[in-house]
Amino acid sequence: MSKIKGVRELNLKLGKIGPAVIAEIRRSLRRGSQKIQNTAASGIMESGSKNNPGPSKPGEYPAGKSAGGLASGITSVEASSPGVVRFVNGATAPYAEHLEFGTSKMAPRPFMAPSFDRHVDAIKTDIRAAVKRGIRKGASR
Repeated sequence: MSKIKGVRELNLKLGKIGPAVIAEIRRSLRRGSQKIQNTAASGIMESGSKNNPGPSKPGEYPAGKSAGGLASGITSVEASSPGVVRFVNGATAPYAEHLEFGTSKMAPRPFMAPSFDRHVDAIKTDIRAAVKRGIRKGASR
């Protein structure tokens, strides 16, 4: 029986790929989460701008004049655990949920869902590229 050469080196390289891929995915998700945060906040502020005075209409971003605290409280937080990389976007204002989903007396003025929808395809593309970068980086170490 012949012995395969380089198995140890191959196993060492394979062991470096996983952490490199996770690091690249973390960077990619952080960028995507930040884009969602920025889009939500700017959408709110633009909705109540001089060019768009007055309250927002159902289905529009909440107006910044009345929701400036909402815009400043949009967050992007890493909520990862071992083996899981995750970022969570949200809003700290106590009335954020009412605006996003509406109430029995008010139609929704969503700001998080449209911001996510605007970037989701680009985030998926960036994650695919991050995996490839991680594999290359891990294999080259």
